[in-house]
Amino acid sequence: DSKSDSIAFNFSCLANRSGRMKAHMAFNPRDYKNMAINYSVDNMRISDFNPYSKFYVAHAFVEGKLFYASTNRIQDGQLKSTNILNIKQIEVTKRLRGIKALYNMPLRLAIAVLRDRKGNINLDIPVEGDLNDPTYKLRKVIWKILGNLVIKAANAPYDLLAKAFGANEEDLKLIRFDYLQKTFDSRQLKSRDLIEQSLAAKPDLKVKMVQVVSKETEKELLALTEAKRKYYLEKVIQVRKDSLSAGELKAAASIANKDSLFNAWLDSKLLPEVTSTLLVQLKSRKLLDEAWLSQQVEELFAIRNRVVTDYLVNVKHIDPARIIVNNTSDEKSAQFESTPRFTVEFEVDE
Repeated sequence: DSKSDSIAFNFSCLANRSGRMKAHMAFNPRDYKNMAINYSVDNMRISDFNPYSKFYVAHAFVEGKLFYASTNRIQDGQLKSTNILNIKQIEVTKRLRGIKALYNMPLRLAIAVLRDRKGNINLDIPVEGDLNDPTYKLRKVIWKILGNLVIKAANAPYDLLAKAFGANEEDLKLIRFDYLQKTFDSRQLKSRDLIEQSLAAKPDLKVKMVQVVSKETEKELLALTEAKRKYYLEKVIQVRKDSLSAGELKAAASIANKDSLFNAWLDSKLLPEVTSTLLVQLKSRKLLDEAWLSQQVEELFAIRNRVVTDYLVNVKHIDPARIIVNNTSDEKSAQFESTPRFTVEFEVDE
């Protein structure tokens, strides 16, 4: 009756032969700016969306049931909407061959990031808006939010993973360390723990860590450190021995690069070559065998790779098949990096 203050009705239907849709609607027939609309879709096969997923991203859903519930309140044209999306046991194929998709999106990576260790995706999408604006469309807003979330999970998973553990995105993207550093401290431990938590929470993810360090810079710093050690032995303590104590090493390292006595000693070691105009790092490098420096730097790279891998595999018990650790092949770019680091990338079998 159009004279009623409120009209309400319920309906239900079968959606695509698998899902069950139920809805309740109540509204004022004389004022459509005030109403309530609640609806749900339960147990719908996610594979029913395959015509769309194949066309847009060249993937197909193999398993999964969709459950969606939307609660909407409109008062004076102002919308408040809650949307709960659950997809149970979702599985997707690798990229389908022979299909030219509209978008080149790593959907498997997005799903691996979004779903939990039980294989389920659970999303809560709150929406607010002004329905007095004729351009505002609720359905478009919800799909845009959902689409952006999937794109973000695929192209920039760090933020979603870091937020899940109350951490900073940068701590997950990079493991920073110092030149000549062999053992990692609490700074790097935080990043390694975040990687472990991400792999434990997302069983389909793999991690690839690439060590980005300028070998030339590391050789120069290693040469300088070794030259100071030799100078400390010969001129400061004047003792012949194969190694220095921790305190002696610290004292040797504290020798200033511009120390006149240290530089004079270096110059004397390099006679008759004139090296007074060279930087102290280059003088030190000339003092040492280049092959020895290269070998020491390669060993440093190997040690750091091993430390990172051993922690995840032997301490945190992550399957080694899910971990790839190697060195950058772009030495030129590494020379422009301000600090050494491992870059961290998450991926899935595609």
